[in-house]
Amino acid sequence: FKVSVGSAWIDGTTGKQGLREFGSGSDVSGYDDGSRALPGTLDDLRRRGIFLRQRSPANPNGLTPAELETVGEELASGRYDIDQRRIGPDTNLAIAGGNSWQFGKQWRVGFLASFRHSQTWDTSDEVRRVFQATGSGLALRDDLQLTRTEREIDTSGFAVAGIDYGDDHKLRFTDMIVRQTQNEARISTGEQANQAVQVSRIEWIENELKTRQASGEHHFPMLAVLGSEQAPQLDWLYTTALAGRYAPFTREYRYDVSDDGSAVFSLGNDSNTTTFADLNDHSRSWDVGLHLPFALGEGFSGTLGAQVSRLNRDRDSYVRRFFFAPSGPLARDPDLLELPSLDDILNPDTIGANGFRLTEITQPSDTYLANQTLDADGFTLDLSLWHTVNLNLGLRHESNVQQVTTFSVLRPTDPPVVALLDTSDDLPSLAATWLIDEQQQLRLAYSETLSRPDFRELSASTFIDPLLDIVTFGNPDLQPTSIRHYDARWEYYFSPTESVSLALFRKEFSNPIEKQLVPGGGSLLLTLENALGATNQGVEVDGYKQLGFLNAWAERWTPLHWLGMQHVDWANWNLSANYAYIESDIQLDPAKSGFNTNLSRALEGQSPYVLNLQLGYQSPDGRREANLLYNVSGARIVQVGVDGQPDVFEQPFDQLDFTFKQKLGEDWALRLKLRNLLDPKVLFTQGGETTRAFRKGREFAISLEWSPF
Repeated sequence: FKVSVGSAWIDGTTGKQGLREFGSGSDVSGYDDGSRALPGTLDDLRRRGIFLRQRSPANPNGLTPAELETVGEELASGRYDIDQRRIGPDTNLAIAGGNSWQFGKQWRVGFLASFRHSQTWDTSDEVRRVFQATGSGLALRDDLQLTRTEREIDTSGFAVAGIDYGDDHKLRFTDMIVRQTQNEARISTGEQANQAVQVSRIEWIENELKTRQASGEHHFPMLAVLGSEQAPQLDWLYTTALAGRYAPFTREYRYDVSDDGSAVFSLGNDSNTTTFADLNDHSRSWDVGLHLPFALGEGFSGTLGAQVSRLNRDRDSYVRRFFFAPSGPLARDPDLLELPSLDDILNPDTIGANGFRLTEITQPSDTYLANQTLDADGFTLDLSLWHTVNLNLGLRHESNVQQVTTFSVLRPTDPPVVALLDTSDDLPSLAATWLIDEQQQLRLAYSETLSRPDFRELSASTFIDPLLDIVTFGNPDLQPTSIRHYDARWEYYFSPTESVSLALFRKEFSNPIEKQLVPGGGSLLLTLENALGATNQGVEVDGYKQLGFLNAWAERWTPLHWLGMQHVDWANWNLSANYAYIESDIQLDPAKSGFNTNLSRALEGQSPYVLNLQLGYQSPDGRREANLLYNVSGARIVQVGVDGQPDVFEQPFDQLDFTFKQKLGEDWALRLKLRNLLDPKVLFTQGGETTRAFRKGREFAISLEWSPF
């Protein structure tokens, strides 16, 4: 049994004023209590697949003007403004416990359960700029200063119960739920397309995954064959999973700012939107594996395996968008539009025939249904030759049928857009390990895998790219990516816990999928396309070493005396390091991506190098430990340039963290975590110009843990 409670202070956030929305009484749990839900009338129309329209002879199912006014008032109801409130510290709570019981000589039952809840805050100021290509170079189009407060609520629960019969039969039953709720309020001010603006956005997103599993592992000693001392094994697994993304009541609205600094609520078609989105994904899968050990004389043994599996997935996703359109003279009253509070502009007195009218602006691509059936079977052969060479061979056959149907609620008679993938693939693998001597070994491996486009990537429906915060839409013509992997790794062990390794790797991609900007247009849009091919190759060095050998150096080497290193027992210290150097290249299809500035370049998102360092300390009695961790990655492309514009790069970010643990008595422990000690600026650049810049802020976290057993 273990209980842990903790709190954290974030530089620039904790104790400061942050942006907040109206919220609901259950927000701390990560569940909206219904305050943000689609109003009943609109939800009824959605369930019946009806687009919001005013009633007319041609549309007898529409709403009367009075009903439209009522729905508009329900939707507004004083929930658009962003205010400022003091932000408290981050908090977290974790509880875990388990036990097992023996019944007789053979039966044993047990359980393990855990629960975790955390709430974090982050207020940041960010520079955002958009450039466009001109004859004289890049010209600034948008220049915004973005201030936002993000609240993240994570909740997870896990429970597993098990039954063992001797050493040969094991049953496990597992339930798990993982939830992450993100709540953001942001205000962007500056110039956008030659217009000074103030744009506000409020968003609440609930992501949830529920899984339920039953599994078994069974050994049958009486069926041992071919001289093997190991028993044949049968293992099976059945899983059901529900995944969802619920984003109710996303609000975005704009004020236009005049030269004298006065702000007026915009009446443009993009001046205000209210969006409701819901996605539900249900999957069911089962896997069965049979493993038959064998031995053919001294020094020649192995296991023959066979596996079969099936996956079925179904998804439905919808987005409904609404807009308060000016319909009467009151909606154009300058005194009304200059009010700083949108809740004062959109209210029962102004919503109606004389003011604003609720209008649906859902796009034809905002609803899709999807399903997938993936059948797989395969064989494996593991061989041990003279206790020196291990061979692992495998062949997996996959048959996949994946369909995404995007249809229009606005025009239900229009033919849907259907994306269909119907593929059959054989995927071989081969790995060999040579035990050179007691301290070193060499591993070689080759395998073929697939990366299939996700449902969302096959639908024309739009979504927000999580890294770039840009509207993105899928491509029904995407094809799966096939990948060939080549790996070689040499490992040397100084001791059972100390080692150094050198690895070479190469990946060859056919039809790799990459994001790319859509050329032209007034706002940024991303889509996805298959490229002709790509490669990713490099070398990786990894090592872990205890530093006890420094004791002798410190005693003999005078310069180390000056540093006082002879007074440190270096046997309690350790150093680990990992460095990877990576070369990548992608070749784009001119027929699909000819508007890209570079048809040959590095892979999007791939850094040319990654470095990790860790200096650790552990006291001889094991009651105290500390670690200093450093990480940096090379500049990587995050947005591909089009129409002559350079690519956008995320520049290296030096991350330095420190962790400390101290046992207090027998049952208590104190943990300390200091994150992002250097707090460098996060920088995105394009051709020498800055497109994004912000700081993450330093974090100081402390937790207390009680474990009485």
